[in-house]
Amino acid sequence: MSPYKIVSVFAITLVVILLSNTAKADSIFDIDTISDSSIMYFPLTEHEYDTLVQGIEAECYFTFENTGNIPIIISKVDATCGCTSTFWPDRPILPGEVEEISIIYDAEKTGEFYKSITVWSNAGKTILHVKGVVVE
Repeated sequence: MSPYKIVSVFAITLVVILLSNTAKADSIFDIDTISDSSIMYFPLTEHEYDTLVQGIEAECYFTFENTGNIPIIISKVDATCGCTSTFWPDRPILPGEVEEISIIYDAEKTGEFYKSITVWSNAGKTILHVKGVVVE
């Protein structure tokens, strides 16, 4: 085989390989091949209570929407201390549904506070915050 034919066969083979890899890369982003996902969208992830009176519990709500295409299942919601209670839906949240997580802060100690709440679900981990000042 002549060197010209060898180079031609090599060049054609290289072009075929490059084109097949390009087609594979393009198909990764095809809407039909995107895998199912759960997306938990919180418009706000921080709540400011402003001024609270000592000894009185204060409640706030964090609203979220399932903007993914499979149900969201919340496995747990952890607060950084015992002064914060959390309540969340115990059922799957379907795509397009809006729900809320309730946070109750027990204002026993005076002074400023800044607490973190971690939401664990099949959509991943989300950190929420509550803050404020407790006065006598």
